[in-house]
Amino acid sequence: MIALYPPTVPPPSRPLGTLRGLAAVVRNPLELWSDDMFDSQLSVMRLPGQKFITVTDPELAKTVLLDDAGSYIKSRFVNRLLKPAMGNGLLTAEGESWRAQRRAAAPVFRHEKIAALAPSMAAIGEETAARLAALEPGSRIDILHELVAGTLDIIVEALFGDPGDIYDRDAISRDITTYFETHGNLDLFDYFGFPEWFPRTRHRGRTAIGRLRQAARDVIDAPRELGEDRPDLAALLTLARDPETGEALSTEEVIDNILTFIGAGHETTALAVTWALSILAHRPDLQEALAREAHDICGEGPVTAVHAEKLDLTNRVVQETMRLYPPAAAVGRTAVVDTRLGDMDIDEDDHVTVAVYVLHRHRKHWSDPGLFDPDRFREENAKGRHRFAYMPFGGGGRICIGMKLAQMEAAILLATLIRRVRFTPDPAHRIYPQFSITLRPKGGMPLFVEPARR
Repeated sequence: MIALYPPTVPPPSRPLGTLRGLAAVVRNPLELWSDDMFDSQLSVMRLPGQKFITVTDPELAKTVLLDDAGSYIKSRFVNRLLKPAMGNGLLTAEGESWRAQRRAAAPVFRHEKIAALAPSMAAIGEETAARLAALEPGSRIDILHELVAGTLDIIVEALFGDPGDIYDRDAISRDITTYFETHGNLDLFDYFGFPEWFPRTRHRGRTAIGRLRQAARDVIDAPRELGEDRPDLAALLTLARDPETGEALSTEEVIDNILTFIGAGHETTALAVTWALSILAHRPDLQEALAREAHDICGEGPVTAVHAEKLDLTNRVVQETMRLYPPAAAVGRTAVVDTRLGDMDIDEDDHVTVAVYVLHRHRKHWSDPGLFDPDRFREENAKGRHRFAYMPFGGGGRICIGMKLAQMEAAILLATLIRRVRFTPDPAHRIYPQFSITLRPKGGMPLFVEPARR
């Protein structure tokens, strides 16, 4: 067994001062989280008139996200990045609007609904695997680019089915890329309270956002005409009703949630599988073990939803990967009332960040936390672990509604790829995790590929 410690961002040995801390937040928040935070419960950074609290303790995370959730709303800073595209969808809505949408959308993500999407996941995974296996052995590819393209195809097909020429998939892909590249980071103007109309780099993405919203608007008319025979998520969202009130989602809410699922639903899965393959590239023994599991359970045919649940080692590899590299590396909240968090007074408008990346590597809650060890997620080893010590999909009432969908998709894609392709690392490439909206490898993830030997 090879002991593997995947690359991370070396934490500062001591807390950074205010100016250096702000620079780190804008550049890459992982560079702000100092070594002492991986043993502590919370830390504080102050600006004139503002207080920024970072939570690194599972019980305090539970307080913010569950026990005292009514004292907080989604971070006003994060919403500056998300709302232009996602409007008032599930990721950004608050209060009764969020609760009504969540109740209405919940049936869309029932097991039988997401299981129906498995064939398209397997088909797109097979297309990607066949393309990589056909390359000259030793070819260098950016697996992140390949997986982002593949998971985008999956989420677009899941949302829209096959509505002919109503939308241009390539154009949607370009506009989503533009959105992430322009809206991925906060800047110093945000932290010093400049209004949103003040010129910013991210405003260059507004035209792309407008086109994405128009594409969603164009396509949601079809589900109303075709009724419940349409299996796609856009149709199901259009037909959804709040079970308590009988109210349907408005057209704008449907559009908001389509953009939410596109924005949040493909990037996170692509990143989880990308990080997993980067780790497996250093573990040829584990690649072979995963391939044997896939062959034993799935044979040579498509990986199904039933198969995905039985792929024990594959799922544990994904879980451990998402511990080390959680796609959503932090969860931000803004206090709406004065409250308490442990021994600290929290004032209205204070910004509270649950540092998921730190929680997942916290020395008091994980043994040898930098080590890649899928056995952590064997049932017997996970017993007694605080449920907020591991939260790649968030926690509390606002845990990701698409969690089961993402888990199934990651297992299907990883098993499909590893049956056909072997991956080795590019020693010339420095792997450097960078957190903006999601936790991405800076400069992509180049790997060498060759077809698997049968």
